[in-house]
Amino acid sequence: MKDSQLINIDDLENTKISILSRIKPAATKLILESESTDLLELIKLTLFDLILKKVLVLKKEFKKLHPKDHYSREYLIIETGRNFKKYNHDKFELLFVGRIEENSYFHLISYIREIHRDIKSEYSFKKEIIQDSNISNLFKITGLSSLFKIINLNSKGNNLKNTIKPFLDNLNKNITHLFEKEPEKILDLILFLKGNIFLLTNLKFDLWDKISELYKIKMASDDDFYDNWFLTDLCFDTDFSISELFNVDGNFFDSYSNNYDFDDYSHWDASDFDFD
Repeated sequence: MKDSQLINIDDLENTKISILSRIKPAATKLILESESTDLLELIKLTLFDLILKKVLVLKKEFKKLHPKDHYSREYLIIETGRNFKKYNHDKFELLFVGRIEENSYFHLISYIREIHRDIKSEYSFKKEIIQDSNISNLFKITGLSSLFKIINLNSKGNNLKNTIKPFLDNLNKNITHLFEKEPEKILDLILFLKGNIFLLTNLKFDLWDKISELYKIKMASDDDFYDNWFLTDLCFDTDFSISELFNVDGNFFDSYSNNYDFDDYSHWDASDFDFD
């Protein structure tokens, strides 16, 4: 696939790849890796997508656990965002938005723990994502697969996977080069992919910072340039939620998974809870 094909959004809208502009990253991940994707990865992608949409906000906060403590500790906090009230959530997202209210917050670790605890099973959560995303026609639905709790693509699903995976792999590999070559087209791609940008592992903070600065320059010089509130929210990022996401990467979730037993509450301490 050539670079020019990657960044011609008008052409993408008329191909199978257009599904990436309609489904959420957890659903895309299941198409790409239906068998190997684990529950924590789906939780991460869903959380990041909700933060991207300003339904939730991720903040860094420094607090003393006790007034007599000499040092403050750094915490990542989840709060409601400006779009929280008006967001129409899917069923599988209820676990994320139904446990938090305006003017309340969670520490990120305890928030993830509670979500993980309340998911009945990895299989049931995957099924909810598939059903809510209207992509059931891409998966095998048989008595055997239900009995053994297996999520597999059918021939139509594999065909779609073989179309979108090379596209995303190529985009991920060349995203820095594409920004240098045709930076304004990257803004189109972000609008097109929405939460699926979190599947691009090479989209790091330094590149995101350059993309944001480009958008601000364009906005200042052309009032009509990308008159889109979604992109404006992303690039101006007044609450710094998107910036924090680049710090909460796979390493955080890997470390979290390796060091905490979700079902063992003895690892929990007072810092996990909101006592305000």
